[in-house]
Amino acid sequence: ADGGRLYQDPVGDFSVVYDPQTGIVASSVLLALTRPLRWNGRFNREEVLKGEVHFSLGHTADETILRMRPNHFLDLALLALHRHWPRADTVMEIEQDQLPAQIEAISDRLGAILQALVTNASCLLPLSGGRDSRNLLGAMGTAKQSLVAAFTISFHNMSHVDKAVAATLAERAGLPHFGVNYKRTSKQERLSYYRYTGFADGGSALHVLGSHLTLPE
Repeated sequence: ADGGRLYQDPVGDFSVVYDPQTGIVASSVLLALTRPLRWNGRFNREEVLKGEVHFSLGHTADETILRMRPNHFLDLALLALHRHWPRADTVMEIEQDQLPAQIEAISDRLGAILQALVTNASCLLPLSGGRDSRNLLGAMGTAKQSLVAAFTISFHNMSHVDKAVAATLAERAGLPHFGVNYKRTSKQERLSYYRYTGFADGGSALHVLGSHLTLPE
């Protein structure tokens, strides 16, 4: 019978784990367990607890509980992952003369999504000197005037440069801009972050955690 599908967010930030043996789906390993944890022997426990190593490729702390991957959906009847992007028939190589039309189609689609977001909700734009956020700003067109403001997080030397570039971009776009400085997180906050995400991520995502806490509601 069709048990439905569960989709992950596009970059896998939401924690979703499942146990093919019991059929349980949960947001963390401990919630999925109906027995004592059986440590996943592929990973060194001490290195994981120190944040030096993170569970990857669908692994978790338990030997049988698996983590969803963002470009897959979970078949809730079979408890099996199926890739939904890119599709099997997706052509990954494009002829050079097709590029302008493909780029225009991507830009139009991105612009429509962004315009819907900024005109229906109060939005802040994370802006840096990088290509990604510049493309987002450009794709908005006149809808960018509906943004509340742009902001830039500063947590290392290069991000200070980013903030200066972003301030110039925001000024030329007619947007208010503010900087958010890195706020060092406590050991307890970092440990809580690791627990919530199942020790699956760290690095820059953890470094800016404290900064995110200072953003306005």
